[in-house]
Amino acid sequence: MQFLSEPWCTRVMSSAGNRDVGLRDATINVAVSGAPTGLGRIHARLVDGALVALGTGTDDETDAVGDIIELKTSWADATKIAKGDLDANVAYMLGTVKTEGATGPLLELLRVLTSDDARAGMVQLAGDTTFD
Repeated sequence: MQFLSEPWCTRVMSSAGNRDVGLRDATINVAVSGAPTGLGRIHARLVDGALVALGTGTDDETDAVGDIIELKTSWADATKIAKGDLDANVAYMLGTVKTEGATGPLLELLRVLTSDDARAGMVQLAGDTTFD
């Protein structure tokens, strides 16, 4: 399955389950420049600490919940993060992941993404993902 495609989003949703990972309600829109199809976009919705929606495109603000976070990065960095070759915290600190919106929820998200469980899940998912 192709990275950032609908099947990839569906797989991430099924892997995440409806686990409460301690995140506040938020809508996250991610724009990835340099994707094979041009600009890759995905959106996520977090409610009551759990990932409840993930899909391609941008989440319409009328459906947004909680804080709205906009993230921008390159295809090269997004694939490195997805493969576990680049820590999301490091990418944020280096400025290769840019953000607009509330930083509190972003810092919470980075904490979850860099947990041992999340990293193991990303590496397993990357094994079934194509990145070209």
